[in-house]
Amino acid sequence: MGLEDHYNSSEADSGYLDDLWIYSEDSGDITGYTWKKKRKKESCKSDPGPTWESRYDQSCNIYWPKARAGHSLVYDRRKDGIYLFGGFTSYSPYFEGHGDTKEGSFAPYPSLPYFFNDLWFYDLRKGYWNELKPRTKIKPTGRAYHMTVISESILILFGGYGNTNYFNDTWYYYIDEGRWLQKDTFVHADYPETCTDDLSNENCTELNFPKLLKRSGLPKSYEEILPFRKQQGFTPITDDSHYFGVLDDAYAFVENMKQKFLSNEVLDEKGTRVWLEVDTPEGTPVAPYAATGPRQFAQLRRIPYNGTMIEVWEWCVTGRGEPTRGKNLDGRFGRSMSRILIPQPKRKSPGWDGCRELNW
Repeated sequence: MGLEDHYNSSEADSGYLDDLWIYSEDSGDITGYTWKKKRKKESCKSDPGPTWESRYDQSCNIYWPKARAGHSLVYDRRKDGIYLFGGFTSYSPYFEGHGDTKEGSFAPYPSLPYFFNDLWFYDLRKGYWNELKPRTKIKPTGRAYHMTVISESILILFGGYGNTNYFNDTWYYYIDEGRWLQKDTFVHADYPETCTDDLSNENCTELNFPKLLKRSGLPKSYEEILPFRKQQGFTPITDDSHYFGVLDDAYAFVENMKQKFLSNEVLDEKGTRVWLEVDTPEGTPVAPYAATGPRQFAQLRRIPYNGTMIEVWEWCVTGRGEPTRGKNLDGRFGRSMSRILIPQPKRKSPGWDGCRELNW
């Protein structure tokens, strides 16, 4: 079933339609279903006049939504009918009588209520439309292309577009009470203590992707990429600073180095004591230009070591995306030989590890 929702200037002055068609079972049709157009019916009520002869007079009117497009329709099983809300309309062409200009002139923006915020109910058994006017003045702004659903005796409306505005508001219409309520607060379940958010740490920095590699620029070797020692943002770093990559646990890493180089005496090939060793592979991107995927965060920690402070980058994320999950890891034809784990921020949201058991 549905109210026609398209433009056709040959069938209506405005180009917008107000006809109602219902697609239902029909034993006489070869497909078993057919479209049927619902005709407008008069609603009559007693309207006696002042004379004896007019005592049985009636007044009849046709109650029918105006032609429109972009409206929403919802079927109510309880009442066996459909609710219509909103939509928009206009007039075409925009001449005098439909706009603000002088006779015969063109008015591309006539002063009309383009967007509707009216609510109608169509009784499928009786074949009548009835406009549902709320008991209070509170109701949604006129709009089109919104979404409406029904839950028991409540219509739920969200979003839409109207008068150059995109809406993100939520409205309830209580059918039995005949009133609108805008929902501006929402009840959420409590998360268990195991549910954490990696991005709640203000010291975390979103990593950028590695810098572009520079080329030599020489005419005969313009395709040659400069070695990493001449690249910015990659190891080896030319100054005296040390870069260890982005680690899972910076403090554990430094403790291991203390055990290896400070608690024990480690000598190099020349017999000189080694106080610190960096074995980061050449060509490793240097943070904060070290992201391997979107939305990766890390923090720079400064940790005491041998009377000084060393800087170590540490992931701010505890989640790991695994693009190799369920894949063949044989190293052939470009396939990986081992699991690939890409750091991703864990969010305090249903579905994440530690957040699935909500406390209502």
